[in-house]
Amino acid sequence: MTQTYFVTRVVLQGRTDKAFHQLRDITMFGGNADSHMVEIQATDMSNTIRTYDISPPQAMQQIRVVGQGPGYLVICEIEVYRQEDCMIGTYGPNCEQRCHCLDGPCDTITGTCGAGCQGGWRGAACNKSCDNGWYGQGCLTQCGQCLNNATCNKTSGVCPDGCAAGYNGSLCKKKCDDGFHGLGCQNKCGNCQNKVPCNTVSGLCPGECESGYNGTTCKDACDNGWYGQGCLTQCGQCLNNATCNKTNGMCPDGCAAGYKGLLCVHECENERYGLACEQICGNCKNKVPCNKLSGVCPGACGPGYNGTMCIKACDVGFFGDNCSAACGKCNGVCHHIDGICSQGCEQGFAGDLCMKQPTEEKTTIELSHGELVGVICAAIVACVVCSVVTALCMRHRRRQQTSASNTSESCQGTAVSAYDELSPKTKATSHYDTLTMTIPPTSSECEQIPKALQKVEKYERLQLNQKTVAATYEKLSPNLSTGEHYE
Repeated sequence: MTQTYFVTRVVLQGRTDKAFHQLRDITMFGGNADSHMVEIQATDMSNTIRTYDISPPQAMQQIRVVGQGPGYLVICEIEVYRQEDCMIGTYGPNCEQRCHCLDGPCDTITGTCGAGCQGGWRGAACNKSCDNGWYGQGCLTQCGQCLNNATCNKTSGVCPDGCAAGYNGSLCKKKCDDGFHGLGCQNKCGNCQNKVPCNTVSGLCPGECESGYNGTTCKDACDNGWYGQGCLTQCGQCLNNATCNKTNGMCPDGCAAGYKGLLCVHECENERYGLACEQICGNCKNKVPCNKLSGVCPGACGPGYNGTMCIKACDVGFFGDNCSAACGKCNGVCHHIDGICSQGCEQGFAGDLCMKQPTEEKTTIELSHGELVGVICAAIVACVVCSVVTALCMRHRRRQQTSASNTSESCQGTAVSAYDELSPKTKATSHYDTLTMTIPPTSSECEQIPKALQKVEKYERLQLNQKTVAATYEKLSPNLSTGEHYE
């Protein structure tokens, strides 16, 4: 035959003039070439006809009949029947196989496409679909990013359920635009530092968040009261407890009372308080700073002032701590701090405070300056004399200690009586010791005991005068420190 066909039936026709056994012992082969010839089995036989039904149809271009017996072989006609032509896109036995040629039918025998395959198909007969992940003519194009890693259409490349997060477009090959992420690129990125685009799939920022934001996607604004990088810096003291700017920390309406600066984190300087630290503190005692918010002094006011803010001067006629001291007899008003009369005193009063009357009589203990000096000198002389007498008595006692032991026994009664008479007045054992040591060692000299008693009494009176002078000096010393003289 001129070309290969799918043969479905072959009929061998012999002589019809009673030539018996003419088709006996023959074999028929069919194929495309000598090396591919296949024996075909007959399905029906008679003396004149032998029929070969071939199913499925077999591709043949040659048919060979070979006689096997000693007799003769007579074949009048060989009838060959082929299958009908296949429809475009099919080929093979019974046209059961499909081909996907780009243009025109494929070869009915082999399925080969002369112009190549349609998209999504490959192979000589264009009957093998593309591997997963590839599509198009020749299966040379890679699929886009399909949702859930689904396989795209092997002809068009379209994803069956849409694009995976971070991609969009008909073929899911286009990444989200900067600033967007997620499924269908519907989600807006957060506030990444330096406006860097977020990850188009997860939305995460590649670095830190912009100041004023935190969270995994940098979409969460800082909590109230915090600001800056990572929301780690606490706001200052804003007016009316307002929330500061979460990016730069500035207060919208300025600082609360007691604070100042751009961020309202610095307290007022000492001696200032209130809004913008514009108010000056009052006169707090010992220069203690006032409360930075209210201006109230933490303790008492300084001399000459009162009130919670210590800015009110004492009422006229009073001065000093708590304004509790009354002014003297001034010509005009005394100073509210120290009480000094700057315009002088009324008639009959003297001193800076105008509280002294010059004509006032002396008391029994008041002395002039000259008298006071005389008393002090006399007291000093008396003390020196007492010291000398005491030293002499002690030395005499050491010298007479040995000889006095015998004499003291005879005079002991008299000396003790003398001490007993003296003790209610002196109440001091030192006087007794001085007395006993000044008695001469002879019995005749024991008569001098009364004289010794008189010396002790005189010494006691001298000590009493010293105490009186000391008390007088203590009372007069405040007046002497201010330079005033008692008349």
